[in-house]
Amino acid sequence: MKANRKTLVLLLSLTMLAASGFSATFAKDKDWNKELEKGYHELKMGNIDESIKIFQGKVNKNPSSGKCHSALGEALKKRGQHDAAKKEFLLATQVEPSFGEAFYHLGQCYEFDNQWQDAINSYRRYKELAPEASNRQALEDRIAFCEGKL
Repeated sequence: MKANRKTLVLLLSLTMLAASGFSATFAKDKDWNKELEKGYHELKMGNIDESIKIFQGKVNKNPSSGKCHSALGEALKKRGQHDAAKKEFLLATQVEPSFGEAFYHLGQCYEFDNQWQDAINSYRRYKELAPEASNRQALEDRIAFCEGKL
């Protein structure tokens, strides 16, 4: 119940920001690679809890950044907190619908949960947003795999 309340509060806050005319442009203008570098370094070093703390701080300061939500989702996924990770990836796609990477990660979560059609939809959206992605063949294979499960 407590987690659902936090999610609801976060979604309502994001809705209020959108309704007030707040734009995600500011979030897009930042150099997110530099901004999130320390968190990714901690994640790479295996300091998952520290990376979660860093990324959560970035999400709190930049709730309209799909990259921040996605980074937090990656760390939560590594921690084994699959449902929390999935929520972050979903939020990333909602606050920044043009951020393809979040759709890829969300597709992985849906696939993990055997939600085949949702996985296919997410992977296809990623494919639209990142047509030059280097993982193109692997992506096609994931889509075909999921289609085979329908």
